[in-house]
Amino acid sequence: MRLLEKTKVTLQTVNKVDNITISKSYEDVKLNEEEEYEVEFQVPPNIAEINVTVQTTVNIVSKGEKKSFSAN
Repeated sequence: MRLLEKTKVTLQTVNKVDNITISKSYEDVKLNEEEEYEVEFQVPPNIAEINVTVQTTVNIVSKGEKKSFSAN
């Protein structure tokens, strides 16, 4: 986890009545192996779905390069 840089968590909610999408991003998130990462957020009424995306850059020390990853 210490090789992760510029980690960002984005939450996206979609309202089922009028299909409005709201996004909130958390920049420079620090993850560690000892505990889970939690994000508290207000759940809007009439929610249809919640999407979570994690983006990070990994420092590959042996190759002297950085690689970006994203997961939903």
